[in-house]
Amino acid sequence: MASFSRFKLLIRNLSYFRAANLAVVAGMAVATAVLAGALMVGDSVRQSLRDLAQRRLDFVDHAMASPRFIDQSLATRLAQSPAFKERFQSITPGVTLRGSAARADARGRTAGVQITALADRYAVPAGQVVLNGELAQDLGGVGAGVRFSLPAPDEAPRESTLARRSRDDTILSFAVETSKAAQAGGFLDLFNLSGGQRPTPDAWVNLQSLQEE
Repeated sequence: MASFSRFKLLIRNLSYFRAANLAVVAGMAVATAVLAGALMVGDSVRQSLRDLAQRRLDFVDHAMASPRFIDQSLATRLAQSPAFKERFQSITPGVTLRGSAARADARGRTAGVQITALADRYAVPAGQVVLNGELAQDLGGVGAGVRFSLPAPDEAPRESTLARRSRDDTILSFAVETSKAAQAGGFLDLFNLSGGQRPTPDAWVNLQSLQEE
């Protein structure tokens, strides 16, 4: 009898406070939906960032950067090291510089360009440059020749007296005859070691031609 009374009391309580109880149920349902949606969005964002990082870095697992140019033979010496072979499959020497780019017909110019050349991957023929979508847009399209302005190698500290040189001594010019577009969303279009999500203007050139400059 006592059990029945408690059950009846519970039913009456729910009926009497039905408005408040419905508000609590509705609030719990909304909160559950928000949390479930947040988890789903979080998983989607993480997957999107992971896919972006994989497309941006492609074969790159580690990068060794130097503020000055080093001999390309270092890559060969590292590849022959037993400790290197235990951890890595291959090594690709390359050069990455920051400079400016201008169309040969002077119809477009932009600064802050990442200029990259690799030794044995994504080879670019001499006299040609591959532009990613950001740089192609800044220059007004592809097809025309492009002239790059690059910082010249500086062996003396900038603050020393011997380092005080004219603009022609501190900036190198490097020109190519034709330009083409990189595949949208691919490695040449997205490559960036800085880690930011904002796309950067990228140009890919022939390594030997860049070294000769």
